[in-house]
Amino acid sequence: MDDVTDVADLHTDRDAGDEMLEEDLVEEISIEACTEQAVSIALDAPYAIDPRVAIRPEAFGALCYHYGNRRLTFLKSRDMVRVVEALGEHATVADALRACGIAEATWPRYADALASLHASEVIRER
Repeated sequence: MDDVTDVADLHTDRDAGDEMLEEDLVEEISIEACTEQAVSIALDAPYAIDPRVAIRPEAFGALCYHYGNRRLTFLKSRDMVRVVEALGEHATVADALRACGIAEATWPRYADALASLHASEVIRER
């Protein structure tokens, strides 16, 4: 699953009339294309929202703006927003997922999405 989309990819998708897939949890728009390949994060590690990030709730999920690197990231589900906001309140990613009621079968998908957020500096390891 590709969780990060740069501006050029987003424009191409709209022109082709492709619909966004519901399982896509994170989408990023930045001034420069993100070339980093995110890998899954460890579920037993502690993470939190980077203090330079502002999260604005939206009907689809939320917008995250990083004041340091100027990246805009879309969290495309309310569950993902809840998980990201809960990270700092729990000892591990797994604890945050569990507390948010996320089905364990979907944790790998969330780990991949969180890895994209880590690569974008939206979240950081504590």
